[in-house]
Amino acid sequence: MDINEIDINRIVKDIKQCKSDEEKFAAIEALPEEIRIKILEHYEYIYKQASSRSGSGRFQIITMNNGIPLLFKHLRNLQPQVRLEFLKGLSDKHKEQYFTQYEEEDWVLEELIKGAKNFGYKLYFTGMISDDELRVQKLKELDVKKSFLYYTEGIGNKGEIYADNINVVNNQKYNMIGLPKELTFGIEIECFNKDYAKYLMEKGKLFLDPNEQKKQWICKIEPTAGYYNVSPNTGLECVSGILNDSEESTKEIYEVCDFLNDLDFNTDDKCGGHIHFGRDYLETPQQLWNVIELYGCCEDVMNLILNKPNSLPRNGLNRYAGSAYKMLLEKGFDPKNFDTIEDAYENITSYKMKDLDVNVSWLTNSTIEFRAPNGSLDPNVWIENIKLLGSLMVASKGLETGNLANIDKKRELFNAIKSEKDISKKCSMLLDILFDNEREKDIYRERFDKNIALQYGINDFEKLHSDIERNKELGDKNGR
Repeated sequence: MDINEIDINRIVKDIKQCKSDEEKFAAIEALPEEIRIKILEHYEYIYKQASSRSGSGRFQIITMNNGIPLLFKHLRNLQPQVRLEFLKGLSDKHKEQYFTQYEEEDWVLEELIKGAKNFGYKLYFTGMISDDELRVQKLKELDVKKSFLYYTEGIGNKGEIYADNINVVNNQKYNMIGLPKELTFGIEIECFNKDYAKYLMEKGKLFLDPNEQKKQWICKIEPTAGYYNVSPNTGLECVSGILNDSEESTKEIYEVCDFLNDLDFNTDDKCGGHIHFGRDYLETPQQLWNVIELYGCCEDVMNLILNKPNSLPRNGLNRYAGSAYKMLLEKGFDPKNFDTIEDAYENITSYKMKDLDVNVSWLTNSTIEFRAPNGSLDPNVWIENIKLLGSLMVASKGLETGNLANIDKKRELFNAIKSEKDISKKCSMLLDILFDNEREKDIYRERFDKNIALQYGINDFEKLHSDIERNKELGDKNGR
């Protein structure tokens, strides 16, 4: 019988009446292949139900087997050419769902690249081509930037890339940060871009030097960054390896930031600038508590000086970077109750607290994570924040060991700062604890002055401080 003589609508209606998705697929499986593909063209009618309507008014595909769409599971039984014709008819978003579970031959991907409407999807499908030469050829046809070819594929001359697009230069001298060599650190750059993010997260790595495996930065999805409900995914988290205070580590930070800027990545108020420090730098429960207490007593100051001048803490800071100090005080944490720092870590981990400004919980493993800074693609901001928080780590250790310049004065300031109410005086005291160099203090003084003026909309600091105290008194009277 000619396929045109078959009542496809009647067959679709019969399948629709099957009670379960498994029965529907069994019925489709029993059909001849040429009819089966025609039936699959009606999948929206067969497999989408009003009960699965999303808030946007769209329907969701009914799924089973750990989220594998039934449609795609059955699609694998079709011949490649027939399957290609069906894939061409799907939206790019549904193609993306398909490729999260299945691989395809390169020639099929080439055809899908041609039909993709979105540049980000063209890149995404290109990234799944298994043949290296063909993949690079297609990337060049898409006219991607030279820096993209180098950092994802190791193709091109790095010096040429620097000259054309990126500020980093191979023979340029990069200043060290000024922290102990044994204090290791790492950063997480949260950002977004509608074209390149999906490819980078699927690629999974950036190669700063293809010949040195240790110089890899991990790329993964960051669902809180960028545009919501947009495909392909726009939010990217770029995570460094273990860094230390060296010219090479400083250069890596500049290089990755410049690369992301070259691809026109951005940050917004949903992006964080998290910084990790190695736990093994601290040796006792008291040193750990000094970090948490010094930061916690100065939380209002830190929220201002951790961000570049003329910027405010991002929205949702309290949700994603709540006060570890306040939470541990509520839990009755006391460093004197622990014999070793490992015991203290284990106790804090048992609370399973996460999303804290000083995060030493079960999520961070071998690091102490500071989560309050805003996201940034400015390498200078990252270096200054690493310097600030690293100096807090150094001071917290030295306050116990005594291995700090002007130790008696700094211990006196540490005791006084715990009860200081004036935010401006507190900022000055904190900087005196952390730094001995006035030029270093000036970086954070500028941040404080400009950001507090922006936060309160006022430049009269005497009036500002009286307003802050009055608001606190009103809050106390109202039980807040």
